Amino acid sequence: MKFAYYPGCSARSTCAELNEATHRVAARLGLDLISIESATCTGARELRAIDPIGFFTLNLRILALAEREGLPLMTICNTCTLNLLDAHAAFLEEPGLGETVNARLSAEGLRYSGRTRISHFLWVLYEDIGLDRLRELVVKPLNGLSVAAFYGCHITRPPQRYGFVDSRNNIALERLAELLGCQPIDYSGRTECCGFHTAAHDERVAFKLTGQHNGDAVSPLPYRA
Repeated sequence: MKFAYYPGCSARSTCAELNEATHRVAARLGLDLISIESATCTGARELRAIDPIGFFTLNLRILALAEREGLPLMTICNTCTLNLLDAHAAFLEEPGLGETVNARLSAEGLRYSGRTRISHFLWVLYEDIGLDRLRELVVKPLNGLSVAAFYGCHITRPPQRYGFVDSRNNIALERLAELLGCQPIDYSGRTECCGFHTAAHDERVAFKLTGQHNGDAVSPLPYRA
C-alpha cells in the first residue's frame, strides 16, 4: 500500500520520535510513505476561528497535493486528521467554498476535486492492514505489560467524521495492544480532552485535565473488551 504521508508539525519537532517510529513500522509492514515536502501546518484548531478561509485553504492545499499524486493521505497527528476531514467535508457541503479556495490554489497550479481519502495511521493499522496480519509480524511480545490507551478528542470525535456510532466505545488501541501481548486497562479519561487548546488560555486548567487522566490511568477500572 502507498500513501501520501503527512506527519504534521509536532512530529517534525517536539515529537520527532513519533515520525521515526512511524517510518520504521511502515517499512516492516511494507507501506510506502510518500512525503509531501511542501505541505504546511493545518492551523491546529484555532485558525478556523480566526480566519476560516485561511484554514480551509491550508488544509485543502494539503489534500490537493495528495490528490495530485493520486494517493490516499495518511497522518499521524490527531488534530491534523480532524482538520483535514473537516476541510474535506466543508468542501463537499458548503456552496462556493471549493471555488473560493481553488481560486487561491490556482496561483501555484493546484486544484482540489474532493477525491482524497484521509486516514490516521491508527486506522490504517486497524482497518487496512488488520489485526490478523499484524499478529503474524509480532517478533517480541510485550507480555505482562499493562498499558492505558489514550484517544483524546480529535481522533474519534465528532463520530460522523470517522463513521462511528459511539466514539467513546472505540477499542482499536486496546486491540492493537493485546496483539502485542500487553494487558490494556480501562479508565475514565481514555476518550476525554487532554486540555491541548485550553493551555493557550489557562495552563492550570489544561494541567488539571491531563493530571486527572494520568491519575485515573494509575488507578484503573477493570478492562472491559
